[in-house]
Amino acid sequence: MRKKQYHLSEDEVMAAKIARNFIIGKVYNNKWILERMTRDYPLRVAVDQFKDISQHLSSIIIELRACDDLERLRKVSKYVKIMLKEFKTQCSNVWLMPTQFSSIKIELAKIIDEDLDSLRFY
Repeated sequence: MRKKQYHLSEDEVMAAKIARNFIIGKVYNNKWILERMTRDYPLRVAVDQFKDISQHLSSIIIELRACDDLERLRKVSKYVKIMLKEFKTQCSNVWLMPTQFSSIKIELAKIIDEDLDSLRFY
């Protein structure tokens, strides 16, 4: 098996096909993570932003399916990696660790007037 894999890696066309399938799989998995987030947590995430990124990933998958050039696949893979990293960095501002969430609730409880204010946590 390994000898065959090594032999196939020397053939640039076959290497590109194998790499393409791996990259498509990674992009597809990230797309469906975003879709699940919008479905399961619509009040916690920026649904429109998640849907836009998901749609963009769909167009990248379509583009990847037609790509047989190994160098181009590397460039697209690098672009997707950078794009998703930036997106995850932006989203990390939305999610809190349980201890952070507890301390925020405690601080807000000190500030709000229950007769005048209404506060909900999701």
